This record gives sequence, structure tokens and C-alpha cells, in this order.
Amino acid sequence: MPLRELYRIFPSLAGTKPQITSPIDWDYNCVAWVIGDNKKWYEPFGDVLPSASPPYYWPEGVQGSPNDKRFVTYVKLFESHGYRITENESVEPGYTKIAIYVKDEEFRHVARQTADGKWSSKIGKQEDISHELRALETDNPCGYGTATIFMKKRE
Repeated sequence: MPLRELYRIFPSLAGTKPQITSPIDWDYNCVAWVIGDNKKWYEPFGDVLPSASPPYYWPEGVQGSPNDKRFVTYVKLFESHGYRITENESVEPGYTKIAIYVKDEEFRHVARQTADGKWSSKIGKQEDISHELRALETDNPCGYGTATIFMKKRE
């Protein structure tokens, strides 16, 4: 997706010098990107559904039911991968940080912080991009809402 199309969805992205950092890949989503698993599309549906395209995946033992988009469900998923809630969105050496975007109490997106303090996101089935944290905040219908919850784990 050309950056100009992303600017329509995320108006704050314009002027922040985002960069596309990978090609389009339909195999994984933003959740898989921050977890480090670019072979699955994480959605709270339980088992991999072979008829879905792409096949959805949700790990056993993590609370989640069909169409469960509550942000707390995703917090539990990230906790199962070693992340803990933090109040601090700044770079902390020795830690990987993520930002969960919430809109109307629902999970909409998650981004991973890079060593230089920027953020990296997988935009749906599109590319991965490097961006400023608040550049993806918008309340338009296709938008991600607000970066509300921050989590970190030791590297």
C-alpha cells in the first residue's frame, strides 16, 4: 500500500517520515509481528481454522472466544509471552516494549518499539512500517484509536 493511502487512514502519519520496512505479507498480522511469529495470523478463535483465509490462530490456555476483541484478551496473550504492563513508553535498555491501540474498549492494533525510540507496525495484510507512536492514532472508522496500554519484557 503506498504511503499516500496510509495518510488517508492515518492523517497524523503525514509529515512524520514513516518508512516501509518490509513487503506485503498476508501470512501474519500486527500481533504476530510483535510476538515474533510471522507465520500465523493471531485472532481469538481458539484453534487454527483451515477454512479461514488466512488461517486464524489463538494459543491454547489464553482466554479468548470467537470475535473477542476486548483489549484485556490481548493483554493476557502478551502476558503469556512475558510482557508486563508499564506506565513508561520511553526506551528502556534491556527491554522490548509494545503499545496496544484501543478504540471503544476493543483491541485495534499493537506496535513494537525499536531501539531508536520509533515504533514498528504490521499494517493488516500490508507492509510493516516504522513510525512515530502517535502517528497511527485516529478515530476514523478504519483507524486504530489511541495507544493506550504499554507493556514491556526483558530482552
